[in-house]
Amino acid sequence: MRKLKLALSVLTGGVVPMMALASDGVAEMYPQRPISLVVGYAPGGGADILSRHLAEHMTNELGRKVIVENRIGATGSVAALSVMRSAPDGYTVYMAGSSVLLHQLMYGKGKLNLAADLTPVGMAAGVPIVLVVGKHVPGATLLEAIEIAKKKSTPLRCASNGVGSSGDFLCHAVQKTAGVEMIHVPYKGDAQALADVVGGRADFYVSSLVGTLAFIKADRVRAMAVIAETRCVQLPDVPSIDELGFKNATAPGWYGLMVPNETPSYVISRLNQSLNAVLAMTDVRTRLMELGYVVPSLKESPERFGKRISADTEKWSEILRMRGMKEVH
Repeated sequence: MRKLKLALSVLTGGVVPMMALASDGVAEMYPQRPISLVVGYAPGGGADILSRHLAEHMTNELGRKVIVENRIGATGSVAALSVMRSAPDGYTVYMAGSSVLLHQLMYGKGKLNLAADLTPVGMAAGVPIVLVVGKHVPGATLLEAIEIAKKKSTPLRCASNGVGSSGDFLCHAVQKTAGVEMIHVPYKGDAQALADVVGGRADFYVSSLVGTLAFIKADRVRAMAVIAETRCVQLPDVPSIDELGFKNATAPGWYGLMVPNETPSYVISRLNQSLNAVLAMTDVRTRLMELGYVVPSLKESPERFGKRISADTEKWSEILRMRGMKEVH
């Protein structure tokens, strides 16, 4: 009996370290092949630019190629659904944007629930949303432009990155609050929308600061409002939408990495480690700030990002209900 106990003890003592070693070995094996970083927006937009910066540096940090793939449609939801249905092995990662959260709440019809259908890795960056107007639009401020349009009984053409985007939300909010007729014109990306605003074929455009900053600096469009509760550092003279009296018209602006549910924890941990390592690089932080992003000041955890998504979902569900803006699933 004593020999049996001793044998069991030796066996048990041997198995546990071997299991731990095997687990460590599996973790060390990831990644073994290229990783797809799926972006639901057009090339050249805020999500795409951020993804390509991260992909370049994460490739070096992970030792495997990170390849950006653009799968455009439904304000990022097409890409989200494709990632949700992919293998949970860490080789397909989604660049989630807050616009897809708004889209699911306004028009999702139960097809996608960001908080439940994908697993957070970490927030990559905040991104201010800005409202710009063409030089043809009269009025020195947003309020003046709206008043002129009301007196002329002229509908304002409000361009956005698509149905359910921040621009779509703002068109609804301004129309409801200011009592001016707004025609929502969805686009697939910044390039065509900004070209139409500059050319006078659209009046307003709401998109990320990243996609519009070059046009603002070149004085091709005018920035009228930052769609946030406070001003942003890149445009200190531009008022927030709250300052202009449009309460509850702010929209969340962020991007973050997510993976399919049931992705192993060691994979999520490794991706999170790589993301934070890249965001800690001084040159990366400086460049992203210059482009118009807000880089997290603290290391981002999957838990923190998950709480952000849940909090924004609850907040915007309530705002949409209050405004009667579409069904919320």
